[in-house]
This record gives sequence, structure tokens and C-alpha cells, in this order.
Amino acid sequence: MSIVAPHPTAVVRAPQGSARDAATPAPLAGFRPGSTVRLAGIGLAGAARRRLAELGIRQGSELRVVSRTSGGGRLVALDHAGTRHAALDAGTAGALLVHAL
Repeated sequence: MSIVAPHPTAVVRAPQGSARDAATPAPLAGFRPGSTVRLAGIGLAGAARRRLAELGIRQGSELRVVSRTSGGGRLVALDHAGTRHAALDAGTAGALLVHAL
């Protein structure tokens, strides 16, 4: 019997119900440009999670969605001034669970 581990960039789906409910985190991929969110959880492991940490994207971080990419990813501002940005592919944006602010 073999056990297959989930792919490190697997998309994490939000629980059923209101995606914007303050108590229920939702995937960052579902938020439009202009939204400000707080990171509640990261559904990634290993190198992908470490790379996000290197960029300053950790649980509790506040992010602002700047734009949506053609492939479904997001460009996010990492600071209040909007001078530091990170481009996230659709899989990564879907694996970041956030709360709307």
C-alpha cells in the first residue's frame, strides 16, 4: 500500500458558506483588486512555504490585492505604502487562506 502526499501547490478550498464571512477564511484567489486581507493560513509546504516566508508572507500578514493576472494569479502589495509587491500564481493564491479587512 502506498500513500501519496498532496502536491505542495494544491489548491485549498474554503468551507461552504459565505466566502467573505469574517469568521471563515477564504482563498486569496477569490478576492478582487483593491481588497485588503489578513493571512489566516498557508496551504503549502516545503520550499513554496519557505519562499513565501522569505518574501514576508506569513500567517498574520496584511496584504492588498493590486491586480489579477490573466492566469488567475494575484499581484499583492506587501506593505501599507505599496512599495513592495509579490506576484503569486493561481495555485499559490488559491492556497493562501485570508480574512477580509
